[in-house]
This record gives sequence, C-alpha cells and structure tokens, in this order.
Amino acid sequence: MTRLPDLRRRPFLRSAPLLLMLLLTTPAGASTTRVEASGSGGCRGVLRLAAAPLVTMRPIPFTLVLLNPAGQPTTTPELVCDLMMPAMPMPENRPRLVAGQDSYSGEAVFPMAGAWRLQVAVRRNGSEIDRLSFDLGRVLLK
Repeated sequence: MTRLPDLRRRPFLRSAPLLLMLLLTTPAGASTTRVEASGSGGCRGVLRLAAAPLVTMRPIPFTLVLLNPAGQPTTTPELVCDLMMPAMPMPENRPRLVAGQDSYSGEAVFPMAGAWRLQVAVRRNGSEIDRLSFDLGRVLLK
C-alpha cells in the first residue's frame, strides 16, 4: 500500500498545487510593451501594450496615460491616434480611445510586420496643442 506524504510536516507540498494552478492559469502573453514619449508642448505619455513581442493581425489592448506639463495624469484633452509604419505609406489605422479615470484605453491591430509608430495628437477645443510619437519597434508575424 502506498503511503501519502503527511502535508502537515511539509508545508511546501500544501502550496505546490496552488503554485502549479497559478502558473498554468497565467496568460501566455502576460508580458507588456512599455513606451514613453514627450511632446514639444509639455505633454508626456506612457503607453503600455498588453503583449511582448508585438505581433500582427491580433487585437492588442493598450492603455495610455497622458501627463500634463505639471506631471499629473489627465484625460481632459481629446486624443486622436494614428498607427503608422514610418518606412511606407499605410491605409488609415486609427484605434478608438476610451477615456477612463486616469488613462485612455484602446486596441491596436498591426496588419503587417515591421517597425511601427503610434502618433497621438492632443487636442483641446478642436485645436492641436501637442503631438506625441511612440516608436513601438518591430512587430513580428503572428
């Protein structure tokens, strides 16, 4: 007859199933891509994409924290995003942004592999007050 280990004397055995469950349920793409940018008008931004590396043809959620010239998070300006490839002309690719309490959120889709950039126009009352350029690096084939 096989004897099971006494779990009271081996606390690490009690936690092993929990650790294994956490490892197996952690999403494979738990890595993020973080990029910062500054505009000439004093705005700064921190962009976090929910994938690393970035890949083509898959919606990738992202958050954008916009900091005003005083360094405080703000969602008062209107933002317009353009995903573009600096090396070639591309069709319009404008992720829709939703303003939250301290950040904006959206989804990016990269239709082809290569170097990408996210341009963000910061507007107030219809006029552009700043522009941020986030260099995203190379996007890989899925």
